[in-house]
Amino acid sequence: MTNSNRIHFLDVAKGLGIYLVVLGHVTHSKWLWYYIWQFHMPLFFFISGLLYFPKYSFKDFLIKKTKSLYIPYVFFFLITFAYWVLFERAHRGSGIPITYELIGLPYGTYEGGHLYFNGVLWFLPCLFVTEIVFYFIAKWNDKIGIMAGILCSFAIGQLLLLKRIDFLPFGLHTAFNAILFYGIGYLSKSTLLNLKDNSKISQVLCLLGCLSIQLLFLGKYVSNIKVCTIPYGFLAFAGIGFYLIISNLLNKNRVIEYYGRSSLVILGLHAPIMRAVVYIVALTTHTGAEVLRQNVLFSVILSIIVLLIMIPIIELWNRTIRPMVA
Repeated sequence: MTNSNRIHFLDVAKGLGIYLVVLGHVTHSKWLWYYIWQFHMPLFFFISGLLYFPKYSFKDFLIKKTKSLYIPYVFFFLITFAYWVLFERAHRGSGIPITYELIGLPYGTYEGGHLYFNGVLWFLPCLFVTEIVFYFIAKWNDKIGIMAGILCSFAIGQLLLLKRIDFLPFGLHTAFNAILFYGIGYLSKSTLLNLKDNSKISQVLCLLGCLSIQLLFLGKYVSNIKVCTIPYGFLAFAGIGFYLIISNLLNKNRVIEYYGRSSLVILGLHAPIMRAVVYIVALTTHTGAEVLRQNVLFSVILSIIVLLIMIPIIELWNRTIRPMVA
């Protein structure tokens, strides 16, 4: 696969993934929520692993990741925190002290409620430490050593889960589990970036196999990447496989790729926009917000509206902030 095709393929995957993130936060339909939460965040860790290239000194790597992950986290934190204080707090979280939420800025962990105003921000500091830890795992320079490091990390994550330790800074407790998806993504790089060379029949068969696993076990292992059980890991990889194959078959789609390239800003800012959209639509249609969110069709439509509203925000980000953190 050429470099150009690889970029299209990954942008499509991120575009599909970020729509599912938005939809997963909009919907209160139990089965749809179960389906999306089986894999949506592991997918992003996996894609990040695909993009990992061990070509930097640690100092340069740390600077690069600080610019691309932690600085955007600080930016999104301050913007959405100010919005919550000025507009939302009177109706949502009025009993939470402002100083308590500010702890989330250096702490970077959702557990404990320090990111109540925009919980999805947990992903950025968690990915930051995931990449830092994996940098040292990748120093083994051979697949067996790297796989051993991945499994050791996952074992630590499982131990922390058993001990109910879920309060480490920057979501380190989650990062130990996330390295499973990030690391397998890295090790699968050569195979997955050459999916185009496989026949469409074999890809479709794999697609159906992955989807069958997802649907067969839908709702049977209710979990997420923060409490990543072993069965959840298998389900997550099935979802990752399904959407990577779909992305490869699509290969190019201008709309999906646009949102894929903008997944960072969508992740950081969609939550308050989503809540405002749900509130306004519920008010104007005289329909309860919970009724809207329980309905799958309404959830899909509301999610699309959120992404459409974000277009001017994305364009502003691309012209002003993105060049500084790229």
